[in-house]
Order: sequence, then structure tokens, then C-alpha cells
Amino acid sequence: MVIESKVLGQRKRPYEPWELDSLEQAKLEGKEIVLRDFLKQMVLQEVEAFHVRQEERKLCRLLTKEDIEKGKAIGKIDSAAKDFIQEVDPIEAVEAALLAFADGFYYVFVDDVQIEKLDDVFRLEPQSHVLFLRLVPLAGG
Repeated sequence: MVIESKVLGQRKRPYEPWELDSLEQAKLEGKEIVLRDFLKQMVLQEVEAFHVRQEERKLCRLLTKEDIEKGKAIGKIDSAAKDFIQEVDPIEAVEAALLAFADGFYYVFVDDVQIEKLDDVFRLEPQSHVLFLRLVPLAGG
């Protein structure tokens, strides 16, 4: 199952497509799921991943030649070791994601079919493709 995000009007994706870990995928595959529950699960998983990345950034790590080359390419070489902690409340994050969907800030497509309501039910299969399409308002509009 591939999950992808795109921003309307931009060529560059906010994130590269990714797959759920096998445990999470096994929970979802072949089962009917309500969009609201799916979004909640995705947000909670991303909040947890964010916390893990923050903890990793506290450690000073040695940079490999590859790390330095990647940093040069993007214009920032970073060895981490930062104590800045950004608090994220998982409940607030879920509420924000659900509200953003309800307000039409992004659409969700599963296997090229738009899921239009938070209470819509859909089925995920091993080969399913989930797309989060974020909309960008027109400038001045």
C-alpha cells in the first residue's frame, strides 16, 4: 500500500511516497475503514514519527561523506544536536486534520476514487494507492 501527498499547483511533493510498516498495513488491508478513523491513525502515526525524529536530533552524530554531499546539495549541512523541542498534542493534531478535511483544505483519494466525507467507508488492499491532495487558495482570492 503506497501513501502519497501532493500540493495542487506545485511540482515538488511535500513528502516522498511511503508505505506503512507491515504491522500497520496488516491491520488495514482487506478491511473496511471509515475515513475519519484512517485519518486519525495516519495523524497519530506521524506525530509519533515526529517525536522520534526530535529525539534523534538531540544526539550529535558524525557526518558521513554522503551526509555532507546531501547537505551541500540542499544548502545546509546539519549534524543535529539541537535541544529545541516542539510540543505536539496528538489529540489537537487529529482534530486539526479532521477540521482541515471538513473545510476542504485537502482531498483524499483511494485507488483514484475520491473519499468525500469523513464517515465514508472504503477498503484498502495490499496494492492500494492513497493520495492526500492539499489544495492551495489562489493568491488574492
